[in-house]
Amino acid sequence: MKIIIIFISILSTLTSCSSSFDFNEAEKLIENLKEDSRIYRLTFTKDLIIINGQKISQDKDEIVNLNENGFNYVYKIDYLKSINVSEKEFDSFLHQFKKTKAYSVDYLNNKAYFIKDSFLDSSKGYLYSIKDLKRTKENKRNEILLHDGNITVTDEVGINWYEATGWH
Repeated sequence: MKIIIIFISILSTLTSCSSSFDFNEAEKLIENLKEDSRIYRLTFTKDLIIINGQKISQDKDEIVNLNENGFNYVYKIDYLKSINVSEKEFDSFLHQFKKTKAYSVDYLNNKAYFIKDSFLDSSKGYLYSIKDLKRTKENKRNEILLHDGNITVTDEVGINWYEATGWH
């Protein structure tokens, strides 16, 4: 019984939102994503940065160790150069992204999915879409394919904003 209580406590901690999502900051970021397509997907946590699906690190020794164990990490400065983004531009973009209080964003075709919570291969967050996403006969579940997987709209929360879940 004690193990079950501990497991439920851990699971609740992993799946709960620690801070609210900032829709205004997210809309500012979306405007930048629309104008500049060099960065279209970003994940940022304390231990991980992924830009456009590429895991990056600032520590060359760490990259060697991780890649020897089957991972595919690239040195941050090298990757930014490959997509023609300066460190200053990236730091500004990252600063703006952090204000949304999400930990991941995926942008494609005027839609942006901001992930707030995830567990294994599923996620919860907010989807922005310029186009109204009403359910239709052809798309009863209202699924959308972005770079990072299938996104399903679960509820409308505002003009152009929807609660959504994802499967990656």
